[in-house]
Amino acid sequence: MAISYFGQGVASSSPTADAQITLPGSMVAGDLIVVAAAVADTTNNALGAPTEGGYTDAVGSTLYSDDVNDVNLNVFYKYHNGSDTTITFGDVGGSNASNVAVCMVFRGVASAAQGGPFSTAPTTASGNGTSNADPAQIATAAGDAVVIVGASGHTGGATATYTNPTNYTTNPAVRAHNDTIDGLVGMGYRLSGYSNPENPGAFTAATIGTAADNAWAAITMALKEAPPAISKPKVMHHLKTMAAA
Repeated sequence: MAISYFGQGVASSSPTADAQITLPGSMVAGDLIVVAAAVADTTNNALGAPTEGGYTDAVGSTLYSDDVNDVNLNVFYKYHNGSDTTITFGDVGGSNASNVAVCMVFRGVASAAQGGPFSTAPTTASGNGTSNADPAQIATAAGDAVVIVGASGHTGGATATYTNPTNYTTNPAVRAHNDTIDGLVGMGYRLSGYSNPENPGAFTAATIGTAADNAWAAITMALKEAPPAISKPKVMHHLKTMAAA
């Protein structure tokens, strides 16, 4: 079953309120939710896993980049349980911080029992002096979907935005939030035509001030395609063949 994009959601907040994403409607159990959450502050702060429960950290820890304007980035995933309608992050950070989050939903990703959701371990990158987050290259396999995330801690206002790299511009998910320290997070995907290894290229940030003070972090993931389902006639034929042997 080929992997397909199903939908997305975005949310943001200052530290006095939770950031809550509304999931796309008509999801079914087993759809894969990939959600990225970032905190922009002047110190090391990471958003915990969504309060709905059942989410796994894609890289095992927060990705932190330290400049004048800092950024923490976490990515979590969950196979939809058939009932969740939201993704909620409890507020984090000092009085000057911003919390930003985006999610994408994919169908046709291998289940945990099938060795999913990743065909290889996610890769990470981070840096200072710019907001142009540059996701690391990753090994890929046939049928994968490559998903990238970039985040920035910056100043410059809520009009900040990311332009996704070439080949990752379909249905981009971007969210900015304006506090004293501003946050920006973006996500994109590529379903076919990628290389092995795939080097996605950088997000291009716009309308962000004082790039020399800004920090960025990025994560690259290769989602594993679910194996094709075995039809009932094929199963019966296989059983008859075994019985006759």
